[in-house]
Amino acid sequence: MNTAIRVICFIILLSAFSFRAAAEDFTNAIHAYLQHRVEVEKRDVGIVVGIVDEHGSGIVSYGKLDNGTDQEVNGDTLFEIGSVTKTFTGLLLQDMVECGEMKLDDPVAKYLPELVKMPTYDGKQITLLQLATHTSGLPLFPDNLDPSGRTICLLIIRSRSWMPSCPATN
Repeated sequence: MNTAIRVICFIILLSAFSFRAAAEDFTNAIHAYLQHRVEVEKRDVGIVVGIVDEHGSGIVSYGKLDNGTDQEVNGDTLFEIGSVTKTFTGLLLQDMVECGEMKLDDPVAKYLPELVKMPTYDGKQITLLQLATHTSGLPLFPDNLDPSGRTICLLIIRSRSWMPSCPATN
């Protein structure tokens, strides 16, 4: 009986090490890919990839800032991400709809402070679905945008431990 317990414990330890090795292999593969893009393809100067899975979160990075310094990029580096925010927003909206936290037919005004005046489209409140599918009738640029200025959209992820929490995604 004692031998059987030792064998089971040994098997559990081996499997834990193999999971860790697989995670390290995955991280190393990402790092090699980033290095190739920066050093060989010369397509980027610095790249940071965030990884979130059931084991936690982590950052893999390669390269330097493009500001004349030798500072390396890391998990706290700010990047201009522009239109890719639409993808993030759509995924978060889809997750919240699946979790029952929002409905696509909900008016946008439901989630805004009362002081914010949301315009209407064809006399009706604009819905989350219309925003997500770019059918809300809102202008491409706001009236107060200074075209001579540079508009930069930055995404700062402060919580690196976020994971979907609704039953549909667990």
